[in-house]
Amino acid sequence: MKLPVFATVGQSYVQCFRNWDLVAAHAAVIWIFFVATAWFLLNVLGVADLIPGDAEQTDRAKERMEELSNYELVFDFVWWAIFLLLLTPFATAWHRRFALGRKLVPATQALRFGKLQASVFAKLIVLLVAYFVTFALAIVVWLILAVAIGLAIGELQVPSSFQSIEFHSNNPLVVIPGALLALFLIVTVSLRIWSVLPARALGQPLGLVDSWKLMRGNTIRMFWIFLFCMLIAYIPMVVIGLVFINSELALMVLNPSAIGFSTIAIGLIVVAIFYAWLIGVILSVLSIVHGRLTEAAATP
Repeated sequence: MKLPVFATVGQSYVQCFRNWDLVAAHAAVIWIFFVATAWFLLNVLGVADLIPGDAEQTDRAKERMEELSNYELVFDFVWWAIFLLLLTPFATAWHRRFALGRKLVPATQALRFGKLQASVFAKLIVLLVAYFVTFALAIVVWLILAVAIGLAIGELQVPSSFQSIEFHSNNPLVVIPGALLALFLIVTVSLRIWSVLPARALGQPLGLVDSWKLMRGNTIRMFWIFLFCMLIAYIPMVVIGLVFINSELALMVLNPSAIGFSTIAIGLIVVAIFYAWLIGVILSVLSIVHGRLTEAAATP
C-alpha cells in the first residue's frame, strides 16, 4: 500500500485538534518539567540572584557554567530520561485513543504510568539506542566518503587535531556529499522502525525487523509526510517569534533588569505548548501510518 502524503499530513493535524485535551495535559506536564529545569540551572549557576551590572557575580556564574560543562553528558542523559518518562504515558494514550476511541481513553491516561506504559518506555529506549547506533554508523560513513572524495579530487585538508568544525570549513565540497548520505541513512532507518511504538501501545507484537518490512515501499513518502508536518508546525512559532522580537514587550523582557524567573516561566508556556503540539503531530503520523499499513497487511 502506498501512503497518501497530503492526506496523511492533513489527517495528522485534524487528530491534534480532536485530541486537544491530551495536548493540553502533556503541555502542562512539559511546562512543569521545563520550569523545574530552569529553576535548577538558575540556582546552580547562581544566576537567580544575579544583580545586573555586578561583574563579580557574572564572572562567578561563568566559572560555574564552565565547571558544569564537564558533566554535560550526564545532565543530558538524566534530562532526556526524565523527558521520555513524561512522554511515555502521553504517547501510549495517544496511540490507544486513535485505535480505540476517545471514550475508552480519557485524558487522565496521559498522566498514568503502569505496566503497559513501562513496556512502551522500554520499547522507546530500544528505538533510541537503534537511532544512536545508526547515527554513529552514519558519521563513520560520512567520514569514509568525505576522505575518499577529498583524496580523489586532491582537496582534502586534515587539521592537526581532527576537529569537526575545522574539517567542515576546510573541505566544503568534500563534506556535503558525505553529509547528505549520512542524513539519508539516518532518516531511512528512523522512519522505518518507529512503527513499533504504536504497536507496543496497543499490545501488538511488532519488532524492529517487522516494522522495517511493514514500511517497505513508503520510506520516501514517510520522509515527505514528516517534512510537511514539521514545516506546518513551525510556521506559527516563526510568526510568534517575529511578533515578539519586534514588539515593545520584547524590549522590556530583553532588558537584563527585567529578566527574572517569572518571565522565564511565562515564556516557557509557549515553548511547552509548541512541544506538546509538535509531539502530537508526530504521534498522529505514526498512528495513522501504522493503522493503514497493518490494515492493508491484514487484508487478503
